[in-house]
Amino acid sequence: MENIVGILFLATFVEGLVTYLFAKEGKTQPVLKYVALAIGVVLAIAYQIDLLAMVGLFSNIPLVSYIISGIVIGRGSNYVNDAVSMLRGNK
Repeated sequence: MENIVGILFLATFVEGLVTYLFAKEGKTQPVLKYVALAIGVVLAIAYQIDLLAMVGLFSNIPLVSYIISGIVIGRGSNYVNDAVSMLRGNK
């Protein structure tokens, strides 16, 4: 359970960081999803987050699992943004 909370925290962190640093007021840029993806991969590698191992899939090359985990974290940040926007009534 702690792992899931940590992953949700990282996804929220990535979304907040990308929005704060790169988003312009009132405008969304298509490139931001790639920025979030890159940050998610870097964080997954730095913290050795392996979502595949959490579900019982192990790789001989851990970097592959870290990159896949980072992609999930980077994509999850968009879902966090969508949820917050829906709660605010923006979408």
